[in-house]
Amino acid sequence: MAEISFCFYDCNKNKTVPESVICYELSRDISAACDALRITFKPQSALDELKTVKAFNGEELIFSGLVDTQREAKDKNGSTAFVYARSLACLLVDNEAQPHTYNNPSVLALFNKNAEEYGFVCRLENTVCNSAYRVPKGASRYGAINSFVFSNTGRNIIVTPNGELTTDEGAKTVIIDNERIIYEKRIINRGDALSRIDYKNEGDKGYLRHIKSRFFEEKDIRRSKKLNLSSYPEWQRGNILLNRIKAAGQNYSKIELLISGFVKAGLYAGAEYISSFGGSSKDYYISSVSHILGENGERTRITLNKNIDYKEINYVAE
Repeated sequence: MAEISFCFYDCNKNKTVPESVICYELSRDISAACDALRITFKPQSALDELKTVKAFNGEELIFSGLVDTQREAKDKNGSTAFVYARSLACLLVDNEAQPHTYNNPSVLALFNKNAEEYGFVCRLENTVCNSAYRVPKGASRYGAINSFVFSNTGRNIIVTPNGELTTDEGAKTVIIDNERIIYEKRIINRGDALSRIDYKNEGDKGYLRHIKSRFFEEKDIRRSKKLNLSSYPEWQRGNILLNRIKAAGQNYSKIELLISGFVKAGLYAGAEYISSFGGSSKDYYISSVSHILGENGERTRITLNKNIDYKEINYVAE
C-alpha cells in the first residue's frame, strides 16, 4: 500500500481524492526550479477541469502544485485519468520579471519585487551586494532572484511545498537501510567537466585571465571555455567563474540508488549507507529524489553527487 496520498481541486474548488492510483512519479532535482508530478488513476466519474493538486506522506505535505496537463480516456475496461503538475515554483518560472538594474540590492528586495505577491515566504539569507545587479529582458521572476542567490551561494533556490523560498531545507543526513537497496549504480561523467576558463574583464584586450581546476587537471581532463565578464559587476565575477566550474563538474561523479518503499530525503542533504563501490557515502550530497509507484510497488530513486574540492587557482598569462 502506497504511503503517499493525493487530492485534487478543480476550478470551482471542489475536492477529488483518487482512490485507485495506478502509478505516479513525484520528482525533485537541484537543477530544476519546479518539482514535477505525473500520476495516472481511475476516476469514479468524469472529472471537471482540475487546477491544483497536493500530495501527502501521512499528514505531511510533500507537494503542492498547479495542473499543467489533464487527460482522460474511457474504454471497455473503464476510465483512466492522467495528470501532470508542477510545484508552486512554476508561478515564478512562468512569469517574466521586469527588466531593471538594481543599485546595491538585497535578496529581500528582489524577493519583494518578484515573489511576495504570489504569497511566498522568504527563508533565504538576506545577502546584499555593494554594486549594481541587472535583470535582463526575458528573465523569469524565479531567474531574477535565483541568479543573484546562485552568484553568492552556488546553490539554486528551493521552493518548498509550503511556499517558502530557501537554499537549505534543514534536512539532516538520511540513513538508508542497505537491506532496502534494490540496486546501486555509479556514474563517472568526464564529458562535461571544465579544467579551465579563460576570461576577460572590462578593459582587457584579450582572454588573458584564467581560473583553473587542479582537481580536473590531475584527472587529465583538458577542456576550456572562454568567458567575457566585461558586462558583469566586479562583485559577481569571481562567483560566476567558480560557479561555472562547479556546475560543469557537478555530475562528474555520482551514485544512483533505487530503494524499496518511501524514503524521506531533502535536496542537498547527506546520505549514509554502506556502498558496494567502497569509499564513504558521507562524501556525497543528494541532488535528486523521485518517489515512484508502478508495477513493482512503491520505490524511491535517489541520486547522490560527490562533493569535490576543485582546487581552483586564478592567474594571468598571455
